Amino acid sequence: MSKIKSAVLAVAGTAFVGWTGYSFYEAYQPQPEIFQGQIEAQQYSISSKVPGRIEEVLVHKGQQIDKGQLIFTLYSPELDAKLEQAKAGQEALMPWQTKPIQVHVSRKSMRHATNGRKPKLPLS
Repeated sequence: MSKIKSAVLAVAGTAFVGWTGYSFYEAYQPQPEIFQGQIEAQQYSISSKVPGRIEEVLVHKGQQIDKGQLIFTLYSPELDAKLEQAKAGQEALMPWQTKPIQVHVSRKSMRHATNGRKPKLPLS
């Protein structure tokens, strides 16, 4: 019986020492400081997805802006070149898009393709 009693006292003592140590650890941790008030930012960092120089600033100091509002415009020769390239590619495709493609098929090849049946689409 004395072994059980000494084991229970050892567990209780260990628990008490552990709880006391943890309490001191928590008590001496730095507490977060909470301040109340307003701040003013002197500088904002803004970045764009494309390289270029600021061409025009559309807002003034102290002006309220909304989400999605245009703040400045960029001058980017690289983007202008890509736009011109895309326009040229679109213009190159224009003749193919506006003219219907005419296919001349002989009657013999049409009979062969349709196995002698009448075609469903009229031929020109």
